[in-house]
Amino acid sequence: MIEKWLYGNRVELALIRKFEKEYSFTFPQEFVCVVMGNNYGRPVPNSIDSAMGKEQSIKALLSFIRADVENIWDFTEILLNYGIRDRIPFAIDDFGNLFCFDTNMNISLLDFDENVEVSICQSFEQLIKNLK
Repeated sequence: MIEKWLYGNRVELALIRKFEKEYSFTFPQEFVCVVMGNNYGRPVPNSIDSAMGKEQSIKALLSFIRADVENIWDFTEILLNYGIRDRIPFAIDDFGNLFCFDTNMNISLLDFDENVEVSICQSFEQLIKNLK
């Protein structure tokens, strides 16, 4: 369970809705509530076990501010350019791997070093609850 968020800032709901409209995707309400007050924030604690039992760490939520280096707009376009159309990235780890929602709101990690997708959990709420 998250104790606090570091370095996050507020973001307007209108910006989140603009992203959703542009990419035809609706974020879970729990995610929207968290990101509105913690945009580009770093969770403490930040580790979670994958479905395979391997520990993964979240560095930060991707920012909805396009000027930020690690922003959701750019990373979504990168995935689209690689033909990945059924994943929306929302967080990043220390190695540049992306935590993503799928169309059913399951969460996975796209591990680019290993070229695999690792199942993490079945919802954003579960992700937050299981951080350690």
